Amino acid sequence: MKIIVQITKKDILISLWSYYFNFKFNWIICFGISVLNSYGLIHSDKGYSLMAAIISGVIVAIVCFILGYIFQSIYVLSLLKKNTGQLGEHTFEILEEGLLEQTSVNQSITYWQGIVKLQETKAYLLIYISALQYHVLPIRNFQSHEEYKRFVKTINTNRKNHNKL
Repeated sequence: MKIIVQITKKDILISLWSYYFNFKFNWIICFGISVLNSYGLIHSDKGYSLMAAIISGVIVAIVCFILGYIFQSIYVLSLLKKNTGQLGEHTFEILEEGLLEQTSVNQSITYWQGIVKLQETKAYLLIYISALQYHVLPIRNFQSHEEYKRFVKTINTNRKNHNKL
C-alpha cells in the first residue's frame, strides 16, 4: 500500500500544534510558571486575593503556552529550507519489514518495532518514530476515507505482529 502526500509549511505548523499540545513538558513548565506567579501575587505587599492570584495564574499559563508554541513555530520554520526533503512530495509505502518514506533527497525505512505510536487528528495522521520525531500524513491526500482507515489498520496490525517477536 502506497500513499503520496504533499507537505506544506501549514501542515508542519498544524502538526506542531498537536505535538506541542500533547508534550507534557510544556504543560509542566507553564504550570510551574503559573504557580510561581500566583504565589508571588498572594505574598506581595499589595495583598492580592486568592481568587485574583488563581485567575492571574490561569492567564499566565495560557499566555506561556501560546508564546511557547509561537517561539517553537518560528524556530521550526527557520529550519525549513528548500530542497531538503522536509516540504513537498513524500511517498509512504507499507512494506513487509516496515514503513518506507521517500522524498527527493532521502529514502528510509522505519521498521515496525521503531514506530512508537500513531496519533490521528481531524486532518493528519502523525506516525511517531521517536518521542520527538514524527511523519506528517495529511488525510486529504488519501483517495478516500476507507483508504485512510485501511492504511492506519495495516500499520497497527504490522506493529502488533512485529512487537510480539
